[in-house]
Amino acid sequence: MRPPKRSFLAKKYLDRKVYYSTILIVLTKIEINALVLLSSRYHNHFKESLSVKKIQRKKTSKAFGYELVLDLYNCRTGACDDVRLCYKFLNDIVAFLGMHKQAPADVIVTNAKKYPDKAGLSGWVPLVESSVVIHTLSVKDYISVDVYCCKPFSTKGVKAFVKKYYGPKKMELQYVVRGKNYYR
Repeated sequence: MRPPKRSFLAKKYLDRKVYYSTILIVLTKIEINALVLLSSRYHNHFKESLSVKKIQRKKTSKAFGYELVLDLYNCRTGACDDVRLCYKFLNDIVAFLGMHKQAPADVIVTNAKKYPDKAGLSGWVPLVESSVVIHTLSVKDYISVDVYCCKPFSTKGVKAFVKKYYGPKKMELQYVVRGKNYYR
């Protein structure tokens, strides 16, 4: 069965895919149903295209860097003094983030006799995309981790990764978007 011929205005409306809230023309029942169906489809398409534009706008208005600062309290016993664990953490987090090292990780042991309140480790791995830094304080089983990167990363993923390594009883995090005007 062939649909009835459309009027000029109905054809123009369907061809241009424009949504009008009122149609001041007499249309056949089939044409009206087609217009309602078409308008709802293009309304949804319009909403989707707006959300795509928002996402694209977010991408183009990116920042220079993203920094996650984690404070870990009451970490697993002995974790703050474990040099091997610190090296492993720094190497593994780089792989986890999908980043690229500029140089090998470096871990320094603080002299516990000379600085008893600062006894622990300090570690750093320079990245093409920025750096990962860790400081441990054995006296309080406290660890501070700073992940700074020029590309976005999963804060939840990093939090879970760090928790797996050091088993803190309490964790605080701060997320900072840096260089918001760098690309403007």
